[in-house]
Amino acid sequence: FLYFIGNGNERRVAMQAWKARLRTQFEDLNGHASESVEHLRAMLRAVLSSTKCGKCDVDTLDGDLVRFKCPGSQSDHVLCSDCLGDRIERQRGYLERHPRADVLRQYATLQNIVLCYECHCPHVVTCKTVFGTGFTQNQLRTRGRQEYSVDPEMTAVVQESDMYRVHTYYENQRRGMFSKFSCDNLNFTDTRTATSTECGDPVDLAAVNQQPDSSQIWLEDWTCDTKEGDPQGWSYAVNWPTPSLFAWSLSASFTTFVRRRRMMRTLIRLDNRLKRGSSRVSESSAAASEAREA
Repeated sequence: FLYFIGNGNERRVAMQAWKARLRTQFEDLNGHASESVEHLRAMLRAVLSSTKCGKCDVDTLDGDLVRFKCPGSQSDHVLCSDCLGDRIERQRGYLERHPRADVLRQYATLQNIVLCYECHCPHVVTCKTVFGTGFTQNQLRTRGRQEYSVDPEMTAVVQESDMYRVHTYYENQRRGMFSKFSCDNLNFTDTRTATSTECGDPVDLAAVNQQPDSSQIWLEDWTCDTKEGDPQGWSYAVNWPTPSLFAWSLSASFTTFVRRRRMMRTLIRLDNRLKRGSSRVSESSAAASEAREA
């Protein structure tokens, strides 16, 4: 105001004050812009950095990975979205073929349980569709990219110590000099039976496979642990290892005459909390059902 009505001296003072305010405002604006740019750079570095998927061993952007925090594990177990989607579909297919499928549909959370590829610990995963390619709501919901995340609320429920149990046993086989590996080749000198514990104690597989009572169900068929062996789960040795003699190898050779692999299967208790689930689980189950119908 003084710039327009004041004399020359007052105009100069007013102009200097205006320049000082303007400079301060620009400095504040630049400071906020710099902070925003650094934040965006940090986000891009986090998203664009890559980590190998624990299942398929393919370099995957961190933004496309889901991290499982399993009890007793010092590091996260990571799965890419492709491997996770396959495991979810396989899990739902197993439940749909289950003899008690009508009863299991009441437990919404079961449809979203994924077993860790390494320790078979259960996790509850939710899914939402982002970046749809169509224009209608139905296209946006079913044709976009699937984004997965772990539901911490329900995962804490299914990981309670009395909620699940992972059963394991080992398949043991021997081969002769000119024969193939088979459990039929095991003889009285072997310290292992066809099925045993890790220490070699016999396991009655028929008893383990008995159908659990109505309060429990199997979440999967028996699957081999590929982390301890080759792609089929087998590890090889000259003879049954002892703490001081022989060792397991991931590949067979002409000097390896025995092999074993660990089989795993997860049992879970049917709890009323699995019926309710959380709002995220309910939304995820509804979206998955709509996607299958589409």
